[in-house]
Amino acid sequence: MLRKHLSRNGFLRSCPTTVKRRSLCRCLTSECSRKPRKAQAALPVPTISYDQLATQRDLWEDVDEFMEEVCQTGILSVSGVPGFPALRKELLLAMNDFGDLPEETVRSKYANERSKYAVGWSIGVETFDDRLDVSKGSFFANPFNDNPRCGKTYYPEYHTPNVWPEEVPELEKKFKEMGNMMLEVSLMLAGRIDGYMEAEVPENSGAVSEILRSSQCHKARGLVYFPGDFLNWCGHHNDLCMLTGLVPGLFVEDGEVVANPDTTSGLYIGEPDGFSYRAALDETSMVFQIGETLQALSKGKFKATPHWVAAPVTNPKGIRRTSFAVFFQPDVDFRISDARDEAGWESGMSFGEFARKKLNLCIRS
Repeated sequence: MLRKHLSRNGFLRSCPTTVKRRSLCRCLTSECSRKPRKAQAALPVPTISYDQLATQRDLWEDVDEFMEEVCQTGILSVSGVPGFPALRKELLLAMNDFGDLPEETVRSKYANERSKYAVGWSIGVETFDDRLDVSKGSFFANPFNDNPRCGKTYYPEYHTPNVWPEEVPELEKKFKEMGNMMLEVSLMLAGRIDGYMEAEVPENSGAVSEILRSSQCHKARGLVYFPGDFLNWCGHHNDLCMLTGLVPGLFVEDGEVVANPDTTSGLYIGEPDGFSYRAALDETSMVFQIGETLQALSKGKFKATPHWVAAPVTNPKGIRRTSFAVFFQPDVDFRISDARDEAGWESGMSFGEFARKKLNLCIRS
């Protein structure tokens, strides 16, 4: 099992301190300048099937052991989700079509500085090693509500209405379809997480399902990773949400799907200056990662997933990568009364305050 690999290399034992040690920025990501250590081989992530989740029968041979593995590695995949492979391709090709549009005359008109670029298109607004990150562009939207009401306290990052590109009408449709598909699966997972929380953190049992079901603050991010002389396509970070639903990346050249030009590129888990590994992802499976809000809510029982995306060492054909993530998170007024300073959460702090603190660290003003 993956847990044996990680325990042998000391990653699991180091999780509590490494999470606290890392400086974090960005409301959804944070980045650092350390050069990653490329893993010798990809390692599998814990995987369960959609049918097992849906029936709740024979979910895992040993639920406690599996949940402990997910707690420490922070990542799992769900195989066999009906309709996911086809929707993945349709969505990520639509995202690539948007990336094809000219920046100066089209893409830039969907940028929204007032929302701190948490709505619409952005590129070159996050800092990376004290420089602007231009390796990727992002398109943010709430996939469940075009005009969200995320709580009484106004935060433009989350209350600003969606904007959708008229040049690529398919993007809105597929964006929302994937969001709803991921919400269905995330609620199944939340039930298992709540079951584990009931024994470990009984005062917060049931909270994960309730937050995922009721929040209007969820946010999704379509990504276009551009070709260029980049070490990383996405810097080392944790997500600050409760759970992240992730669509494995699609490599595209001239509008056609192609193979990864460098098998050492892709999603890495761990610490760049410590043990890390490349996650072996099945592109037909939906992936989930743990965020910092769940780490705080669980009082450290679950650990946020430290990760980054390594760019190809060589990419002579100029191949792009597109991806998609849904950040499932509370409304802005949600508070954790006893956060124990996990992942930067202070006791009594609201989610809006927590997100704003991270955002202000590295978004260009």
